[in-house]
Order: sequence, then C-alpha cells, then structure tokens
Amino acid sequence: MPDLRDFCERLWNGEVDTVFEAHPVTSPWNKRQAEEVADGILYFKSVASANTVDTGDGLVMLDTGTRQDAQILHAGVRAWRPETRLAAAVFSHHHVDHIFGVGPFEEEAREAGAPAPLVYGHEAIAGHLIDTSGRWGTTARSTRDNSSGPAAPPTSACLGQTSSAIPT
Repeated sequence: MPDLRDFCERLWNGEVDTVFEAHPVTSPWNKRQAEEVADGILYFKSVASANTVDTGDGLVMLDTGTRQDAQILHAGVRAWRPETRLAAAVFSHHHVDHIFGVGPFEEEAREAGAPAPLVYGHEAIAGHLIDTSGRWGTTARSTRDNSSGPAAPPTSACLGQTSSAIPT
C-alpha cells in the first residue's frame, strides 16, 4: 500500500527519481492506489489528485481525475466507503485531468434510483467545455478525440446540477 507521508519525506530528501520512478504524468508513484491520509479523507493520485471527504452525510470529491482514472478511482472509493453515496464533486478548474471521474458514481446512483451527485465549479468552466453553438468545446473535443470513454465530461460544473441535466 502506498504511503503519502513516506513518499513526501523521500521526495523532500531527494531520494526519489522524479523522471522514471515518480514522474507526475507518466508514472504515478503510488500506482494509482487510493490511500486514506486522515480519518475521513481519501487521497488518489494519478496525473492530478482526486480527494474524497466523508462528511458524515455523504462523500464530496475535490476534482475527479481523467477518463483513465474513472473506474480505478471509483473502485478505490468503493473499497474505502462501499455504501456511502457521492453527494457532490467540486471541479477546481476545467482541465481534463480534473473532471472525468463522476460518471461511474452517476451510473451507480441511476441504477440504485438515488440522486446523482451534484457537480460544482466556477461559472466559467462550462464555457471551456461547450462552445457557443452548444457543441463540446476545445477541451472536451480534444479529450474525446484522444481517449476512450464517454463522449464528454460532466458539464454542470457551474450549475450545481447533475451532469445529465445539461443537453449535449
């Protein structure tokens, strides 16, 4: 199991090869395994980090990873909190390594007949995802063209709605 504190100490002391052992994009140091770093806080690191907080009333994620992270992040969260629903996700910004992990939780909620997670972010995020004609904008198109998975990210980032509430 990865240990974030140990890794940070080794990194601080110059004991980590950040080109081959732990490059932030190509080789995550923890093999993309989720780790509880404090009571009620789950840390997941891939290209970007996705952090999940158990509020006692549900889970809230800060950023949700890439398309390639969606299933492994979902599995990590479910191994940690198998029955607690994802109530919300907060997107810090529109980059594709922060916005694609909500889908498996939406599907889970739909299958259970439960409310889908709400997605929050700055009002300008949607403008980066949908262009003025209502089509997916540059960020979403470049991601869709270069990776597998759903055709587009959740777009309710600025609306406080579920991602399925936005027409495509």
